[in-house]
Amino acid sequence: MTRFFRFAAPITGTIALAALASPASRAHLLEPQSLLFLQAASPSGEHLLKMLGQALESKSRADAEVIARRYLAAVGDGPKARLVLGVTFAQQRFYADAAAHFARARRQAPGNYVIDFNLGLALFRSERLQEAAAVLEQTAAYEDRPELRHLLADVYEESGRHIDALREYEKAVRLAPGNEAYWFALSYELLKHRTYDGASATLESAVRTFPRSFRLRLALGLTYFARRQYDSAVESLIVASDLEPAAVGPYRILAAACSNRSRWGPAVLDRFRRLMEVDPSTPWGPYLQALALEGDSSLRSAPSDTPPFDRLEELYRMSIALDPGFAEAHYRLGRLYRKQGRLSDATDELEAAIQGRNEFAEAHYELARVHLQLGRKVRAEEELQKHRELIEVEREQSEQQAEQVQQFILLLED
Repeated sequence: MTRFFRFAAPITGTIALAALASPASRAHLLEPQSLLFLQAASPSGEHLLKMLGQALESKSRADAEVIARRYLAAVGDGPKARLVLGVTFAQQRFYADAAAHFARARRQAPGNYVIDFNLGLALFRSERLQEAAAVLEQTAAYEDRPELRHLLADVYEESGRHIDALREYEKAVRLAPGNEAYWFALSYELLKHRTYDGASATLESAVRTFPRSFRLRLALGLTYFARRQYDSAVESLIVASDLEPAAVGPYRILAAACSNRSRWGPAVLDRFRRLMEVDPSTPWGPYLQALALEGDSSLRSAPSDTPPFDRLEELYRMSIALDPGFAEAHYRLGRLYRKQGRLSDATDELEAAIQGRNEFAEAHYELARVHLQLGRKVRAEEELQKHRELIEVEREQSEQQAEQVQQFILLLED
C-alpha cells in the first residue's frame, strides 16, 4: 500500500498534519497480496491456462470466459479445475468471477479448506462481506488456522464489527505467535480504535519477540506518544530510525514527541543529521534539524540564548528548495524573519505558508503579528479573525492528540 503523507510538524505547541491522497485503508496493514489465494496443482491444459491469463491481463473478460469453458471441457469440470480457474481469475483481480468458480468447487468438494479459504477471500475482495463471513466461520468450525482467523478479522473490521475483529486478530496471534504480521495487525487494530493501553502491552510483547522489526518499533513509539509517555516514545522512535535510517516516518513522530518538552538532545539531532546524509533529497532532513536547533539551546554551537539564525535560515531554505510547497518550512522561516525584524521577508514566507495550506491557524496568527508591526491594523484583524475561526473549528473536532495519532497511524503504511 502506498501512502503519501506530507506534514507532521510541531508548531507552537501543537502538531500540524495534512494527509494528501490518502484513501481509507484496511486495518491489517499487510500488502494486498499477503493473504494469497491458495493454489493446487493444475490438471492438464497448460496452454489454455496461459491463454486465459493473457486474456485477463488484457481485460478481455468475454474471451476469458470462452477460454475457461474450453479448459473445463478439456480437463473436466471438477473441484481442482475450478480451483485453478478461480485462482487465475483472482490473480488478475477478477474477484467476482473467481468467487463463482470457488463456489462451484465448494459444491463439488464440501469441507475442503483450500477451496473454502479462497472463496472467503474472493468474496471479501468482492466486498460481499456477509457472505465472506459466513463461509469463513463455517470453515473455522472444521479447521482452525491463523491465516483464516486473520482474514475473518479483516472481514469483521470492514463490516464494522470491531470487537469481533479484535478477537480474531488475537486468535491469529495465539495460533502463530512467531508471525510478525499477525502481531502488527493486532496492534494496529488496537491503535486504530484508540485502545492505547492494549496496544502498548501488545507491542511491548511483540518487540521482545521481534527486536529488529522496524514497523513494530515505530508503532510502539506512536503508542507511547498517544499515551503521552514522551520519553519512552523518543527512545522507541530512535531505535526505529536506526533500523531503517532512510524512512522519514520515525523522524516526523520523533519531532512531535520532542515538541515543547526539551527532549531534543544530541541523539535526536544526530538522527536528523543522518537523515540528511542517507536521503539528501528529502526536505525533512534539514527541516527537522532546524527544529531541533530551535528547540534546545544546548544543541547550538555557541552558548547563547539566541538561536543561530544564519544556520536556521540555511536549513529552512534547504528544505524549501527541496519542496517549494513545504508550508511548515515557510512558516518557520517567516517566524525567524519576524524575530529578526525582516518584516517584508516574513510576510512573503508566511503568505507562502498559507498558500500551501490555507487552514494553517498558526501561520495566520503569525502574519497578523507582522501586519501589526507594520501598522496594518485592518489586515492584522483579518488574519486574527481567520486564526480564531480555525481554532474554533479545531475545538469542535475530537481531541487533537487523538486526531494526531490517527494521522500518524497511517504513516505505518508507508
